[in-house]
Amino acid sequence: MIPTVLTNINIVDATRQDPLTNAAIVIREGSIHDIISRDSVPKMRDAKIVDLDGAWVIPGLIDTHNHMVSPLAPFYFPKEPIIDRYIRQGRETMDALQVGFTSLRVVGAPDFSDVAWKQAFESGLYTGPRLFVAGHALAPTAGHGQGMRCSVESDGSEGFRKLVREQIQGGADFIKVVMTGGVMGACWDDPDHAHLMDDELAAIFDVAKARGYQVAAHAASPETVKTAVLGGAYTIEHGYTLDEEAVQLMADNGTYYNPTFCITHLIPQAAVSEYHKSYVEEWPLQDDLHQRANERRPEHVEGFKMALEYGVRIASGCDAGPLKDTGLLEIELLVQNGMEPMEAIKAATLHGAAVCEMQDKIGSIEVGKLADLLVLEKNPAENIHNIRTVRMVLKGGIVVHDSDG
Repeated sequence: MIPTVLTNINIVDATRQDPLTNAAIVIREGSIHDIISRDSVPKMRDAKIVDLDGAWVIPGLIDTHNHMVSPLAPFYFPKEPIIDRYIRQGRETMDALQVGFTSLRVVGAPDFSDVAWKQAFESGLYTGPRLFVAGHALAPTAGHGQGMRCSVESDGSEGFRKLVREQIQGGADFIKVVMTGGVMGACWDDPDHAHLMDDELAAIFDVAKARGYQVAAHAASPETVKTAVLGGAYTIEHGYTLDEEAVQLMADNGTYYNPTFCITHLIPQAAVSEYHKSYVEEWPLQDDLHQRANERRPEHVEGFKMALEYGVRIASGCDAGPLKDTGLLEIELLVQNGMEPMEAIKAATLHGAAVCEMQDKIGSIEVGKLADLLVLEKNPAENIHNIRTVRMVLKGGIVVHDSDG
């Protein structure tokens, strides 16, 4: 197979402090074979040369907290049959690839549908992002997520040992545990409440560790964040309220933090950009959820800024849908709440790859890594909204979207 050369480009990548200008990327057999000067391209023979006319190239985006469709799907589509939801999961995931999300980490989906779609994409039956999947999230009776069908429930240490093993047997790549309530839940589903007992948590972490699986912890309060980090959680999901001790523990242990800003920001009061305003108009929240999101937002932002100050490793995950909209909004919200654009790009690429335990293969533009690339008309490091100026998307060196046709 002859190599493909993307030339006349500028590269923006988290491994480089400054953009690499006037460059070219040589792609061979799906991977980045070389990164050279544009001036070296005419010397190459037997290669497909693609002149991108000064476009900006970043690694393919990675959203590390989603359910393939919005967790509020039962609200937006109250009469949707479950089979229709499975189909929509695939459609919305494939749509996300078209705007640059070459990888997604799915933190809970009904009936191992995430595993099924992962296999469909890997087999080539359909063209979609790389999926890293949890199977079902694990929750107790009267825990968060019931009604959304993304979780399975049990009680007691024996029950949770069995659930962890069932996710492994079903094809999960990691284990997701729901330790607290959430913002988007029933009236009894409070994010300040711890939902699991010590013996239940120990059972989950012990089995996962024994089998070599990382744990993603839905933890919304300072105390549960501390418990999760000390228990060995690889990632903290949400962290709506954090204190200094919790943030320090995350920083000291190298724990990744997924703030999922969409959950507290998809309301008119938080909408700043035209894209954000358009979204909240099209996908309004019901009144009680609107109020809960509005109440939680200030402390959510405060904790995030503290995490930034302490150097906590932050990833980008939207926990909302459709992914083609909310995945990009989440990256923009990181900047809106205090990140520099380049750090937000890092959260959605290099850190995302690490969260998926794929940092040796994706997440940056380096020789030897897979050619998962997003080609933009404008520089996203100058203005994060430029991440929407999509010209071309490549997954494994194959063009999966080209705005020029």
